[in-house]
Amino acid sequence: MAIKKSDLSKTFTEKQRMEIERFEKIIDDTLREEFADDRVIVTLKGYPDGKVEKELVRRYREAGWKIQFHSEQMGGNWVELA
Repeated sequence: MAIKKSDLSKTFTEKQRMEIERFEKIIDDTLREEFADDRVIVTLKGYPDGKVEKELVRRYREAGWKIQFHSEQMGGNWVELA
C-alpha cells in the first residue's frame, strides 16, 4: 500500500524530533525570560528545515502565538512571536 502524503507530514525522523525539541526549548526559555506585553525576538543558531519549521509554527499557533521565522545572510536567523 502506498504511503499517503498526509501521513508523511505527521512523521519525523529522530534528528527532526531532536531539532524540534531543541528549538522549542530555546523559544520557550526566551519567552519566559523576555516576554513583556507585545512581542519577542528569539535569535536562533541555525535554521530549522522546512518540516521542523512547519511543526513549530503549528505548535505555537495552536498555543495562541503569532509566529514568523526569518533568515538573512548577514543578519542571522531569528523567530518573532507576538
